[in-house]
Amino acid sequence: MDDLKLYANSPDSLTKQIEVVASISKDINMKLNVNKCAETHFIPKRLKNAQVTVAATKSNDRSICFPMLDGEAVYKYLGIEQKVRLKEPVAWDRAYGRCYEIARKLWDSDLTFRQKVNSYNSTIIPVFRYIASCVAKGSGKYASVLKRGTRLDKKFRKLLVKLKSRYKCSCVARLYLTTDMGGYGLKSIKNAIEESTIYLWAYLCTKAELKGSLNLFVTMANREKRCVVSDARSILKAYDIDYQLEEERSTVVIDGASFNDARALARHVVELMRTVNNTRWYQTWKKLELAGRVLHPKANMDLIESFTWLKEGKLSSVAVRNAIAAQEGCLITRTHPSQVHSSDKSCRACRSALETVEHVLPGCPKWLPNLYVDRHDSVARSIHYRICRKFGLTPPHYSQKVESVLENDSIKLYWNQPVQIKALIRDNKPDIIVFNKPNKTALIIEVAVSWFTGIERQIQIKTSRYCVNGNWEHDMKLPYPLGDNLQRELQTSDWKVTFLPVVIGTVGEVLSNLKGDLGEKIGLDAKAAADCLERMRRSAVLGTSRIIKNHLAGE
Repeated sequence: MDDLKLYANSPDSLTKQIEVVASISKDINMKLNVNKCAETHFIPKRLKNAQVTVAATKSNDRSICFPMLDGEAVYKYLGIEQKVRLKEPVAWDRAYGRCYEIARKLWDSDLTFRQKVNSYNSTIIPVFRYIASCVAKGSGKYASVLKRGTRLDKKFRKLLVKLKSRYKCSCVARLYLTTDMGGYGLKSIKNAIEESTIYLWAYLCTKAELKGSLNLFVTMANREKRCVVSDARSILKAYDIDYQLEEERSTVVIDGASFNDARALARHVVELMRTVNNTRWYQTWKKLELAGRVLHPKANMDLIESFTWLKEGKLSSVAVRNAIAAQEGCLITRTHPSQVHSSDKSCRACRSALETVEHVLPGCPKWLPNLYVDRHDSVARSIHYRICRKFGLTPPHYSQKVESVLENDSIKLYWNQPVQIKALIRDNKPDIIVFNKPNKTALIIEVAVSWFTGIERQIQIKTSRYCVNGNWEHDMKLPYPLGDNLQRELQTSDWKVTFLPVVIGTVGEVLSNLKGDLGEKIGLDAKAAADCLERMRRSAVLGTSRIIKNHLAGE
């Protein structure tokens, strides 16, 4: 028996209750640990000024002697003080003060982004949820409590900005949106308060032994007095959830389904609430001119796979902040709307084009021979690693340089190595070529990192270079005329050639067919293909964050 509170209106009544508990414990071969118990007496307000003698309870069983709390001493459960008549605003303020310090240490730590989010959701949010669950009859209006939750959310968002985990102008709705829809997955204190109230209401409605308490709260709610029932009614109305309460059977009917179990009822209602909230947040994000443009792709982009790197969160919070800022148009480049009064709009690094995010991340000549190459090679190494593992080759350590040629009895693997062919072709050095000796097949893999609106165009350019015309001088001009190309030359040498273009967005965006192509053309199972794709997206995001930091550090 654990976590039990006994209330009585007199010491004698409390003694009898303690003896009953001790007797039951003895019957099941357990005993009370008096060292972890405590007893306290509360004096009514009308007797505060009177001389009242308070003595500890005396039981016939001498082994039962609880320590008496006196003065300012309090009993703590899980570190939380157990008090009577603690004012609700005081509880919120004390919880915020303690949680703010914990959150500050958490977001300032060296944990990965996802570890920080999960830790925040599992340490900070439950504190406020617990406080809300203890309020069966509160003072004031419930809307004021929700406004307090909104203010607390805002304060913690400011903390994230201060500790370089997000930009101030980043989309707020995306912060609380579920990771399955491209959001951060951070829990909202306001929503946690609502969900906690629903759990308390569900427990009250479905427990027959609490029917008397339910009738009392229903009467209070009908008289427009605040209680858990009136709070729950306001929540259900706000989310447009219709229900019927059958008090005689302790059952709640929602959408034709009957619930007489508190947990099942609460989970069903909370799931409906979360669906509504996620839809609202997604639509808010989508309507934003800059932040929502990624949700309006012209290409066949996979909006679920494109944000898997954010769901995994195996990056620092600074890298995530920079990447999301680039995707949402929050970077203060010279063409940013906030720089409307600036006369010089040219790129601070190359001076050859307007300084837009689309120019800085994939198209600035300043970073082409260094940072762009590093990001590109980091993405390509993920594919190289998977090929080595599949065909029994020893993959190089991430700190080592990739060898140009790796070979065993079954395959020959080229890395950025020219292919010796009869015809003179300029584009004869793809990123990766896999020659399968027994099957006489060749797989040409070409990798690129592009702004998300240019992914399909990059695929067309890569395909044209190696499958249409490898000598076309205007390589950025489509379509290519037919001419000599690497694929045809290898086919004339009796190789069965397959071409695989791998183009990743600068912030991890991918097309819907890429995952299937990795599995089909390289021969990876679903798990290996998903892991390879996640590593490539993560590498692209890390490279993008590095480019942003270097570029914005310039004059």
